[in-house]
Amino acid sequence: MATGDPLLDFALSLRDGSLTPAMKAVSDANSAYAYVLFVPLIYWLLSRRIGFRLMIADAAGTAATVIMKDGLAMPRPPDAGETAWLASADGYGFPSGHTTAAATTWGTLAALTKRWPLVVFGVAVTAAVALSRMYLGVHYGRDVIGGAAVGLAIALAVLLVAPSLETRLAKLSRPQQYAAVLVFPAMLLLNSSREAIVIDFAAAGAVAGHLAANDLKWMVPTGDPRKLPLFGALRLAIGLPVIVLLAVGLGSPGSAEPWALAVRFGVLGAFVTLLGPRLFQLVEAKVRPKRAADPVT
Repeated sequence: MATGDPLLDFALSLRDGSLTPAMKAVSDANSAYAYVLFVPLIYWLLSRRIGFRLMIADAAGTAATVIMKDGLAMPRPPDAGETAWLASADGYGFPSGHTTAAATTWGTLAALTKRWPLVVFGVAVTAAVALSRMYLGVHYGRDVIGGAAVGLAIALAVLLVAPSLETRLAKLSRPQQYAAVLVFPAMLLLNSSREAIVIDFAAAGAVAGHLAANDLKWMVPTGDPRKLPLFGALRLAIGLPVIVLLAVGLGSPGSAEPWALAVRFGVLGAFVTLLGPRLFQLVEAKVRPKRAADPVT
């Protein structure tokens, strides 16, 4: 029976037992939590500048999703009959958080690097995620289109607005810059859900840590991972387990007290930009001396 949504009907028509695991894999690999692991890799290995902008873009995309979901309260497809869900989902449907995360991340990376292969890859990934969410029955076509639009808007804002905004912020005194971090907790006035607490405090911790790392010179060389100590493997071996522990290893964010979430994800953000790089500095000093040619980008 047709749902009246052409995109959803097309996705449901593809349902096949052999295809379902692949669709679930695509969906899981592009959740907001998956990008919690991915974005620090950019910051630690490839480019500190790009990684920081990407971190803020993803936080903005997730915050927009949470605010729009709760504000618009648009339902998901019914979990029955041909539209029976093949994956767990909660909350409202519009916009799709998975699609927003994919479009924001890959769109921002493409905008910052200006590389056409990333544009093509980002479009392909976002389309695949959108299809997977409808295939699994948890989103209408409007939801995934909305998510893609939010991600594209944020990517364009990063490209067009971020440079001038960073220039203005750089002109502020250091105390004023640290005070600006309070913008993120203040966003809880718009939405105080658990998801919002996670996003706002992780972003606040990351921005404060980034500023402190500049002051303390707790920065590590980035660029070609092959030129980093042990190809950057040390950073992954040290950093990723800590992020996994803070994100999910201490218990589900859905069952933690709000204050505990704020502390936990504030520390996670600070670990990505400040504490992690400091650990990398200490360990890498034992592996090889710092060379003047090692760039911090």
